[in-house]
Amino acid sequence: MMETQNDFLMFANSLKLIRRAEIEHDGENIINEIYTDLLPNEGILQQVNLPRTSILKGRKGTGKSTIFQKSIADMKGNKDVITVYIDVKTLFDSATPTLSDTLTAEMSEEIKKYLIYKNFLFEVIKLATKEFKSSIKSQNFFSRITHSLNGIVAEVEEELSEILDNINEVVKAVDAQLYTVISKTESNGQNKSEEVDINISSTSIGANTEISKSEENICKREFSSAVLQYFDIKKCLIESFLKIRDSLNVKYIYIYLDDYSEMDQEAQEIFMDWFVAPLNNISDDFVKFKIATYPSRFYYGRLDNQKIDEINLDFYSALYAYKNISKMEELSIDYVRRLICNRFEVFLPGKKISDYFDIKDEELFELLFDMSLNTPRIIGYILGYCFATHVTIEKKITKAALNMAAQKYFEDVTEQYFEKNKFVVQSFDEMASLENLKFLMEKIIKKEEENDKQVNEVEKRNLPTSHFMVSSSLCRLLDSLELNGYITTYNKVNDKDNIPSVLYAINYGMCQKNNLKYGRPKDTELRKYYSERKFLFNDLIKDHFNESQEIRCPNGHVFPFENYDAMKAYGMSCPTCSTQMHQFVECKLEMTNKHILDVIKDYVDTSLKLNDGLEYEILNFLGNNREDDFRASVIAGELDCTYQLIAKRTQKLIDRELVCVSKNDGQRRYYKISQYGLKELEKRK
Repeated sequence: MMETQNDFLMFANSLKLIRRAEIEHDGENIINEIYTDLLPNEGILQQVNLPRTSILKGRKGTGKSTIFQKSIADMKGNKDVITVYIDVKTLFDSATPTLSDTLTAEMSEEIKKYLIYKNFLFEVIKLATKEFKSSIKSQNFFSRITHSLNGIVAEVEEELSEILDNINEVVKAVDAQLYTVISKTESNGQNKSEEVDINISSTSIGANTEISKSEENICKREFSSAVLQYFDIKKCLIESFLKIRDSLNVKYIYIYLDDYSEMDQEAQEIFMDWFVAPLNNISDDFVKFKIATYPSRFYYGRLDNQKIDEINLDFYSALYAYKNISKMEELSIDYVRRLICNRFEVFLPGKKISDYFDIKDEELFELLFDMSLNTPRIIGYILGYCFATHVTIEKKITKAALNMAAQKYFEDVTEQYFEKNKFVVQSFDEMASLENLKFLMEKIIKKEEENDKQVNEVEKRNLPTSHFMVSSSLCRLLDSLELNGYITTYNKVNDKDNIPSVLYAINYGMCQKNNLKYGRPKDTELRKYYSERKFLFNDLIKDHFNESQEIRCPNGHVFPFENYDAMKAYGMSCPTCSTQMHQFVECKLEMTNKHILDVIKDYVDTSLKLNDGLEYEILNFLGNNREDDFRASVIAGELDCTYQLIAKRTQKLIDRELVCVSKNDGQRRYYKISQYGLKELEKRK
């Protein structure tokens, strides 16, 4: 039994592997045996293998690196393609300034940053060249050449050496120019700082900020100038690549850039503008990039849109072309089935799923889909937790055990990373602080708890409350929450006001933590259940960001809104100015980001779309007489039209939950404005 326990652990761990971790079993690489494509007939892999630059988009754990591994394995037998793999994150994290220790110790963080960017750029180029050479040998390109072998080998070796020599010369020249500029900048910065220090005042911090901003602009300008002057990518790299292509009689080089989005935006801009875009656009169709990136964390720069394909792995983005949520769910559950069964055959041959799980197979696959939404790494973690709690003591894994494991994954991985990690990955367009987003998520959960009480305690419907809808115009405010796994885009539909909206699913483990039933009702009559007004969170999002304020002093110190009561007791005095400068400086409440207000304003301007003036007049009449209810004939008399027309239009307003039927007296219905209708009417006014 101990042996099969270990096999189950290997099975679970194989789903958790990160980046280019070799998937091995009994000492052999098994990528061809265990690879499972999200789409039928290996639809994702077929797209990646095409001779086109591909942007592979998906959140952490969606299998980007595994797809790259499988693609590289496929290309080993392709005589037209040379493959190069680069782990961008590892290379970027290890990049350090290379100037003298004395100068490095004295330079500012801004200057160090640009030196890191410079070193990263050229280290990638050198590594790509070395990997190019390694792949030529490992893929046996030389053995395929039947004539003048020695001459061609020497020719290729010479071109590769020339690339490295050229890059080393460029690095020396760029370093020399930056050394001179940095020395002057640091000297000038010191003189300015001394001038500021002579007369310390309430504006000294602002002065230092100006110095920092000026220094940043100088660094950026000089970096670009030095690279532009000395680095001719066509001469240093592309021409040699093309000579090698012709010598080996190959058509393409595929360069796989893994974990690309771990770079910050500035680093991506430099890398894209000086390396990726030029090679992609002007290499005579020779270089094809395969880039693994996160949604909302990719800088396109000057990439030629006609020469790239975007391939999505996240649930909705990958499957939306089917235009049917039930079909999307069906395909996803089938993906989980194939994923689990393939791994069982490799790691647990001869064993059945029922040997380890006390749950029917189809129910298990659907449950794992709900928990992971097509993210294999989440499944790996959940099964790993179940290994510790059940398999090790020879107990079968139950649904309750899986639920506990999903909650543990959320608490130990998703929540811990977002709340404790100062380097948490955010959308490039993020406008709010992490604390702000955390408070917003708490409000979303609280609202769903209220919905749960209404639906299941008051209405006795026994339905889930794990999803919510938001207008598409507000969705960008939720990108970082989605990027970090708190919520997931589940569908895109129009709400009851016919406004394009997004249906989000809250993380399964988070629902477990907060006792929220997870799911989407499958019954036909409940297919629009989440379109009910109670699940429309536009006002919650809008109000949260309208109320989002921070405490700021004139000298640039910022404090969270939660400190307001304590600081108000001391006259709103800035604690930092009081401690460091022994001055009383009054702080004020300010909006966290005016750009957020612009997004909200755009939403409000388009939120209530009525078909014509008559619908507004009906709402306005009922709103002005909100304590009463009226028959269609009475409303028609007030608005000077037929009661048949009123009955027809009020039905549309009822469907949108803006108007309700208060009572039905035989053949006559009495209409009254709803609470939602009152809110929307106030916004309109």
